[in-house]
Amino acid sequence: MIWLCIVVAALAGFYISRRITESHLRSPNHIESDESEKLMQVRNQTMRLSELNSLKNSLNVSNKETEALLKSKDRLEVILTQLEKKIDSNQMAISETLLTRFSKHLRHLLHEGASSRIQLSENIEYLEGSLALLTVINDYQWGFEINTDKIAPIDMGREVKSITLTPWLFEQMWGDVFDGNINKLVLLHLSTDTFELKAILKYSTKDVECKTELL
Repeated sequence: MIWLCIVVAALAGFYISRRITESHLRSPNHIESDESEKLMQVRNQTMRLSELNSLKNSLNVSNKETEALLKSKDRLEVILTQLEKKIDSNQMAISETLLTRFSKHLRHLLHEGASSRIQLSENIEYLEGSLALLTVINDYQWGFEINTDKIAPIDMGREVKSITLTPWLFEQMWGDVFDGNINKLVLLHLSTDTFELKAILKYSTKDVECKTELL
């Protein structure tokens, strides 16, 4: 139901804005003025999470989607903790990159959560943003490649169900990112066959796939 999405979003907005505020107050000597401004911009962006109920489109939340939304909120917290650690250790260059990619991921989450469907071309952009965020968390210890050669051009304009592929990608990679189990290159192969989109994720010893209906 939409009310559950709103509750989760409101909680995310509250926790994230609080963590950013705490970080800002705790380490003012470590944050340059432009970095501080960007932190505040992210804080303002997170507040939009609590405004999903004012959007025109409603998201019908199933049990699976509910779990995905809750985990997304928890991951935002963990990423902000990583950001705080890098700021506190005066790693300003990588902190700025992490902040930028986190903000972009947050905007994608807001957009995807506002509708029950998302255009495939946009979803691919969001997947790329997610991988870019995860690799900077690992200090660029691995790269990534998204192969879309087997997607028919006409399918790029079609839609897939929201809150599906991106949460699946995070679910598969999240533990390995923080355990340091990813080496060199992450490959994400995407293909369509008129009826569905298939995603195959490969890295190190992992080889998994996810299928979702083309709408």
